[in-house]
Amino acid sequence: MYIISDDTYHLDQSRMVRIIISSQTPVCPVHGQSMLSQIVCTYAEKIHLSCQFTAYLTDELWLKNATHANVMAAKLYKELKKLPEVTFTQKVESNQLFLTMPRPIIDRMLESYFFYFWNEDKDEIRLVTSFDTTEEDVDEFIRLLKR
Repeated sequence: MYIISDDTYHLDQSRMVRIIISSQTPVCPVHGQSMLSQIVCTYAEKIHLSCQFTAYLTDELWLKNATHANVMAAKLYKELKKLPEVTFTQKVESNQLFLTMPRPIIDRMLESYFFYFWNEDKDEIRLVTSFDTTEEDVDEFIRLLKR
């Protein structure tokens, strides 16, 4: 979508549509821009979002990404369960791992990694793997944890 001054043009699947925003167009009291302009911008944002989904759904990219994240979580789980200071609080069914370990170890790990506390009172944390988590990332996390 291309927007040019007060006379707005946008390209919509090879047909040109001209929208004239006049001084009679209602103005949004919150954003101070014409309501028509907001509608056009919202439409443009939806087109952009749909392009991202098109790429994500092509050739089952979403499935490849999710499968990889789950495989990395399984690898992380396998390595973590070998450590006596780690206790899993929930069954591992996706790319998220919920576990507890002593607070000094958590604090040391937080110096190098970012993760969320699930229940800080119980020192329960949530680790999440993603489409770009590598085996080296998992190995390095375990290496640092074992120090």
